[in-house]
Amino acid sequence: MTNDPNGGNLMATLPPRRFEGGRKKRLWLRAPPTGFMGTTFVTYAGMGLSLLSAPIIARTIGADGRGLLAAAFVTVQLLSWTAFLGLPRTLAVAATQKHLVSRSGMLTTTLLGVVSTVLALATADVVANGNEQLALLIRIGAPQLLFAGLAQLGMEYTLSNGRFVLWNVLRSINLILPSAAVLVAFAVGNLTFELVYAATLFGQVVTIIVGSLLCIPLLRRSGIVKIPWRFTLQYWSTSALDAVGGRIDQLLLAALAPPHVLGVYAVAVTCASAAAGATQAINDITFSRFLNAEQQAASTTLRSRSFIGLAASLTSGILVIVLINMLAVPLFGTDFKSLPTVCAILIIYQGVTDQWNLRTYWDSASLNGRGLTASSVIGLIALLGGLAVFLQFESLTGAVMAICMVAMALVRLTSRAIFRKAQDRSLRLTRLSSEA
Repeated sequence: MTNDPNGGNLMATLPPRRFEGGRKKRLWLRAPPTGFMGTTFVTYAGMGLSLLSAPIIARTIGADGRGLLAAAFVTVQLLSWTAFLGLPRTLAVAATQKHLVSRSGMLTTTLLGVVSTVLALATADVVANGNEQLALLIRIGAPQLLFAGLAQLGMEYTLSNGRFVLWNVLRSINLILPSAAVLVAFAVGNLTFELVYAATLFGQVVTIIVGSLLCIPLLRRSGIVKIPWRFTLQYWSTSALDAVGGRIDQLLLAALAPPHVLGVYAVAVTCASAAAGATQAINDITFSRFLNAEQQAASTTLRSRSFIGLAASLTSGILVIVLINMLAVPLFGTDFKSLPTVCAILIIYQGVTDQWNLRTYWDSASLNGRGLTASSVIGLIALLGGLAVFLQFESLTGAVMAICMVAMALVRLTSRAIFRKAQDRSLRLTRLSSEA
């Protein structure tokens, strides 16, 4: 316990917010090992089980069944990513820092859930394109959108408060349980399309129910608080653009390259993602630190976590590249000779993207989204421009697409740094002029 020079309890004399900050700082000092290991474990366990279950599902239900399964959830996934306008992140940050959450924000999130559910139900026949079974599957899954926004808020609030054990339990429900259920059903000989669909839906619904229940304490602390719509929409548009940027590579390859090029590239994407688990865990647990630190301390944390993240990306990336070089042809066949090259380039892209994600957490903690959307747009332009230049000289390959993705990530990260430096310079000039 810290004491003042007069023998009193210094922590007891601090204002409530500073006392809580001191308490949270001590909790933070104990939390990282558990948070890091748990987050890394859930990430890699989910990835490993998914890799094991994917070929089993494909062989059992066939290409048609696999396509039907993907189509059954695509509408729900797209709406859950885009329908809530970035409100869950913004409300969670405000609840953590100010201990008060906007009642109108929670109401808006709920209403957006109703709207997205109605939209999913209304468009089921259009998406199904006459397939009655698919339309029925979409309608069965659509009601989960009613509380999807509140569930996202509950998970964001859990992460921002540094409750990593609970947060990882929530993640594991959706990442691990469905794949584990598929493997068990396959082992006992009872794997069917219906079971795969039910297991996937079960993981999503349970996650949403538990996440929504975590919002109950927030209801007691809700009040009339202004929603920072500027940051909310900046974060939302940035997330949407990043989602497009993270998937447009495979869409372009599907449209412009032979199927085997996309096949090698898709495997390389999976391998590169495997190299990012530790860095992503560092980013996740750092978000809580950003929210519970003073501005100067948070800036120091950003620099230190950036270096640690780069070191983790480099270490795991080298390990993955070595393994791929040894196992690419024996494991996948001679058609995958180019896999090590494509994978190595994509690991660089993944490392730069992880740095971008860390800074997105930093901007979320300060509710400052200046330059985020513009940087994402500039990054996409760099990707398409670089691809157009390459195509003037050679055909589209996996390595060419990976290089363009690295260019996009670097331009996006650099653009944000330029925007933030311009903002800091403007603030300093404003402060100096007011003092004069």
